[in-house]
Amino acid sequence: MTSNVLFKALKLVPMVLAVIIILMQSWLISINKQVYKNGDISIQLSNVQEASHALLADLIVLRDYLTSEDQVAVSQYIIHKTSIHKQWLKQIIYGQSEQHPLVIFSEKYLRLLKGITNENQSDVFTTRLDLFELVDNITQKEDNILILSKQRMSDNHRQLNQNIALAELITVVTLILFAFFIFSMRLNSKRRKKEHIKAQKLSLFFVDYPMALIRLSSRGNIRYYNKQASELMRQLNVKKGQLIPDNIKRTLNQAVERPNKVLRVQHAINNVTFHCDIRLCSDSGQIYMMMNECKVDTLSAQASNNEASSASA
Repeated sequence: MTSNVLFKALKLVPMVLAVIIILMQSWLISINKQVYKNGDISIQLSNVQEASHALLADLIVLRDYLTSEDQVAVSQYIIHKTSIHKQWLKQIIYGQSEQHPLVIFSEKYLRLLKGITNENQSDVFTTRLDLFELVDNITQKEDNILILSKQRMSDNHRQLNQNIALAELITVVTLILFAFFIFSMRLNSKRRKKEHIKAQKLSLFFVDYPMALIRLSSRGNIRYYNKQASELMRQLNVKKGQLIPDNIKRTLNQAVERPNKVLRVQHAINNVTFHCDIRLCSDSGQIYMMMNECKVDTLSAQASNNEASSASA
């Protein structure tokens, strides 16, 4: 029973490993896409520091303009710098999520630049205050655009290294699983080959056995019998069920409890007595009954032994 469960488990191992390998490969593809994305961002960020320095300097100048009352100077400066600021911001926020502070700043900053040059004079003051507050916050010493861009580059580099390490780990685990897959396939192949050879030997055993040979179930039903058993039924003119001794159930129970132990019972068919040797084969898990005709001398000797035992008693 344990052997059969183990064999079924071994047959399932390659299938389970194959599914795991497919899942690992899918995960590896996803991680490699992220590695490529972060690597591409790293290339694009090579000029971010230069753009951040330049933009920070311009924002400090813009903040000073916004503190003056010369609206014409403010408008001219903004018109002159808007296009280059758009280009720099595009480089700085490349690949960032919509919730990143630099992205939020970029969207709000460009919207206010457009508004301060197009709005009516009555609304310009409010827009200038909003723009001043935004520029003042992003140019703070401890949280300015340069520091944010450096942090962004550092985060991207750290994520890139993590993804590379994870991709390498997945690759190693996949290779190990693949090695186990090949090993389990070969193990199953050897097991199937061994079972095939065992089945062939069992088949030849039935064919070549010189006496009547019957394979039984644990309930005493005939599962298979060889040609010699068929010939014996023809000679005795009996059906196959008559080959089985009466009250065989008890002997079968003893055979199951004692594998490979031969248990002999006698069975008379049409005044012919047979030795029925019953044995459970532990390798195949099958119960066999081998029938040999009892010789007259053997029966006489047994009778004499029985009489001697009775006299002694």
